[in-house]
Amino acid sequence: ELKNASKLFNSNKNKFPNFIGNDHGLGCIHVMVGAIPDDYSWGKSLLGLSGNLNQGFQELRNVTTYSKTKYYLFEQEAIVMRAYLQLQFGSDKNYAWTTMNSSRVSIVKSPIAAYMKALIGIYTGRTSSAISILAVSKPKGDQHEIPQWDYLYGTAKLYRLDKNADFYLNRFATTFKGRNQVKQAYEKLAQHALIFKGISSYNAYAIKGKSRGRADSDGDKQAQKVLVSGTIPDKRLLKADLLHSGGYYTKSLEVLNSITNSSFSGQDKVQHFYLKARNYQDKKSYTDAIKLFKKIIDMPESSGLYYACNSALQIGLIYEKKKLKMTAKQYFQKCLDMSSDKYESSIHSRAQAGLSRVI
Repeated sequence: ELKNASKLFNSNKNKFPNFIGNDHGLGCIHVMVGAIPDDYSWGKSLLGLSGNLNQGFQELRNVTTYSKTKYYLFEQEAIVMRAYLQLQFGSDKNYAWTTMNSSRVSIVKSPIAAYMKALIGIYTGRTSSAISILAVSKPKGDQHEIPQWDYLYGTAKLYRLDKNADFYLNRFATTFKGRNQVKQAYEKLAQHALIFKGISSYNAYAIKGKSRGRADSDGDKQAQKVLVSGTIPDKRLLKADLLHSGGYYTKSLEVLNSITNSSFSGQDKVQHFYLKARNYQDKKSYTDAIKLFKKIIDMPESSGLYYACNSALQIGLIYEKKKLKMTAKQYFQKCLDMSSDKYESSIHSRAQAGLSRVI
């Protein structure tokens, strides 16, 4: 389908070179193709696909620039797609938030735009803003329902440690007729239960989550792995992790600094360092962050774990931000050379995207 889409857009561009819709479609395709890791470059060649991130993002910029002065039917969609791809493959996720703040996008008229802005808000540390957006944007009247609205709203409230987050997560898990994110919803319900109720409630949700939904996506695969493991997370690290995910970096560090690393062993020890590093990174204390990320990579306990692989990626992103391209390149490649027990394809795609930007 991707090959056919690329072929049709290129054919149309040859016939109608001034039609801006060509840049819209090809921009999305070129960004995605550019993010494919080199290990799978044979697939690109086999399908006859080409393109890179810089090319794709430039084409999407062409669309938004064009639509400022001329009518384009899919203007809002182009802006939303550009923001989403910036979130996934851009050098700075905050650009995605800036893009979604465009006055050309109406979160009042478009529940999809509101949902996407809230999603980007959460992933850029603006969870309270995301909650405010979602609270007033649930589809109504003749607008189609978005089942994932409950999932996203419940997730945002969980990251803020709101006690009523489970209501929305449970409504999604029990009413959604699809298969994606169901296992993730049950994992989050279990996390909420561990914090506010206890271990028995955590186990009850874990049991339900094992048999419901499908483990197809990276997120659901990881959720299933956690749910069937029988391992109970450390409550203190869980709180710190959730607060960090929501952008509450100071509160997360307060939790982490209240406990000593010597009280942990194995993966918990690695996670304690990792969460500190991520909070320092997001608070722009880059020297402290890099020091801890490097420590994690060298720890024998972190071999083959997500924490080490993603630490290499984050060091690369920091050095890229500092405009130290050669050093950034080394760590992006280091990330690609490492394995990860979860989210490997996603991490490697981001590392490949980083390489494409600094080469």
